[in-house]
Amino acid sequence: GGGWSLSRRRWGALPQRSSRTAAFAAEPTESSSGSPPYGDDEGASGESRDSGDGDDAALLKAKAAVDINNELRVCDYPEDVLDIVEDEAENFNHVNTATAMARLSRMAHSMQQGKRQEVLRDGRFGALIKLVNQQVKDMYPRELCSVLQALVYLKYHDNDTLNAVLKQAQARVGAFKPIDVSLTVWSVASLKMKKPPVRLMNDLVDLSISNVPEMKAQGVSMLLWGLATMNFKPKAALLHRTATQVEKRVEEFAEKPIALVNTLWGLAKLESYAIPALRATVKYYTASEEGRQQLLSYRRPQELVNLFWVFARSGHDPGEEMLRIADEYVDANIERMNGEDLGRLVWIYAVLGHHPSGANILGRIGARAIENIDRMRTDNAGYLIWGMSLLGAGNHPALPQLLGVVEASHANGKLSDKQLRQMFQAHLLSELGGASWSPSETLRTAGALQWIASLNQNPRPNHPALHSVLRELRGMGITHESPHSTEDRVMRADVAIKTKSGSMLAIRVLRKGRDHMQNSMRQTGAYMAWKQLMVGKGYSVIELYEREIFEFSDEGTGAEVLARLLEPYDPEVMEPRLDVVEEEESNAVKEEAEEEREGELRLVGTEDP
Repeated sequence: GGGWSLSRRRWGALPQRSSRTAAFAAEPTESSSGSPPYGDDEGASGESRDSGDGDDAALLKAKAAVDINNELRVCDYPEDVLDIVEDEAENFNHVNTATAMARLSRMAHSMQQGKRQEVLRDGRFGALIKLVNQQVKDMYPRELCSVLQALVYLKYHDNDTLNAVLKQAQARVGAFKPIDVSLTVWSVASLKMKKPPVRLMNDLVDLSISNVPEMKAQGVSMLLWGLATMNFKPKAALLHRTATQVEKRVEEFAEKPIALVNTLWGLAKLESYAIPALRATVKYYTASEEGRQQLLSYRRPQELVNLFWVFARSGHDPGEEMLRIADEYVDANIERMNGEDLGRLVWIYAVLGHHPSGANILGRIGARAIENIDRMRTDNAGYLIWGMSLLGAGNHPALPQLLGVVEASHANGKLSDKQLRQMFQAHLLSELGGASWSPSETLRTAGALQWIASLNQNPRPNHPALHSVLRELRGMGITHESPHSTEDRVMRADVAIKTKSGSMLAIRVLRKGRDHMQNSMRQTGAYMAWKQLMVGKGYSVIELYEREIFEFSDEGTGAEVLARLLEPYDPEVMEPRLDVVEEEESNAVKEEAEEEREGELRLVGTEDP
């Protein structure tokens, strides 16, 4: 009982557990939904390929190998496996060695780090690794995959062993089945090799192209996840066929959320934006109550965050219904989210232009961020500051604390150029909402310079206010090559955001409606900036009302009126002239208004996690 049903050949009736066995027996082993085990036989065949067909000694040796394999397959604790290695090592063939590694691989799921280290330090494990290196040339794809998985789950890093296994995989590549391909790619990616074996990966990709339709959803997801994790861009044919399979078999993929999410994530990471597959995903989750409940039952918040990251990264609007389901999930699971989940989620909301519904979700995200502040990574703190500023929550008390995380990294010279740009953009946008926090002068200056330096590389940022500021800066002659001093560049950037961008944000206010304007700090701030601009140009508040600026309708009348106000001077329309607005800018405003009325999502120049 209790997992001790080993062969009577070794154990007799019912052996007593050794003290070392008890130390390993913390809890029974169970494969996680994301793990890729072969199945009951652990990836090693029950019969040795070494069996002879006439020699008695060879037959006895083959039978011994079968007995050893059967004993290994029912081991439940690492000590059991290592005992067999100690007693029978001289009788092990390559199948036995692979099965022993596979059993340890399964057990690693439930091991604490200390227990795993104890196994790795055990001399009997060293003897098993020695057998791997001695017998690797006899191994076939199935045994090779078992060894690779064990190296992953045991976190055993030995370049000589790994290189020997991969060299044999290259020699046997013609015999690989679809599951062997997926497991090998997944394992190599999980081992985080500095230089993945390019030739082997190319050969495995070639094998996959024709096999994708026959592969199970989990196998496809492991393949795509592995390639994306290694940043290994495969042939376009594989990406296209994978996207087609997701579209056709979305119900099968959705049975295991990790299979669907990792496949879509891999496609997006490899810059293959499978829009038909994304549409099929939205339809599956929104067309029925069953699909909706399936999305709400995602086991890990990371899976939901990664799914919606794909939509944001691909520039495909999932639609209000899908986003409402996401809000419901976040509302119910926010206490389970860590700093990375929170940072990416807010970035997604900001890129999609979605103000989450529900019980003050943004406020609760900020509160949860404060709870995680001691474990908050700098990049996630930056995403939270940037995203919440774009979403009108720049006054949340979490932002000054998050800024402290960013400032500490900046003081140590650890901020990337992208993070510097994020901070400056967040600072500019939060000023419109009257935020009380502000970056230090050094961070603000460095961010401004990085942002200005990116004008040529990123000419159309993803927020209309920032797009407007860039145009204004160019109009002032401010570029990364301009002779203006640092202080002058920063000052001019501030002037731009407080004038021209106020008008651009006001257009968004008009499109969203009066209630939305009153409930959003960002948009209320935008209105105030716009009003100051217009009054400063000679218009009284009464005149603005008389021109029906604040008449809202579904057709966007207010936006059209304001767009006309921002057009270049025409004496028959109005005066005085708004010299800061060029004809090109006004046309861009009109085009943007038309696109948003058609429900198109603009995600231009987006920077992602």
